[in-house]
Amino acid sequence: MDEGKSPWPSYKPTSHTNAQALGAFKQAPSITYTFQLAGRILTRRDHGKSFFCNIMDRSATIQLYIKKDVVGEGAFEQFKHTIDCGDIVWVEGTLFVTKMGETTLNVQKI
Repeated sequence: MDEGKSPWPSYKPTSHTNAQALGAFKQAPSITYTFQLAGRILTRRDHGKSFFCNIMDRSATIQLYIKKDVVGEGAFEQFKHTIDCGDIVWVEGTLFVTKMGETTLNVQKI
């Protein structure tokens, strides 16, 4: 790859499965945990300077909120132009509940 990053590293650690992250948040929603998750992108919804995505691992599906101001312009543009449905991504962030009531990972790193 041009930027010197391997698009398919042999290993990228996660801290929890999606189901474990959702369970931990459900038990203690007032505590802020940082989760490292991975999964296959099922849906992508572009909102200009942000994206909502759903990823699935072997345990559950979780929604992601990716904001340009948070992840940085370079990572955001790479996600916008090179990552698509069906791709596997690794993300790091904290969980919150949206206005629609869905538990969502506020992504800080892609």
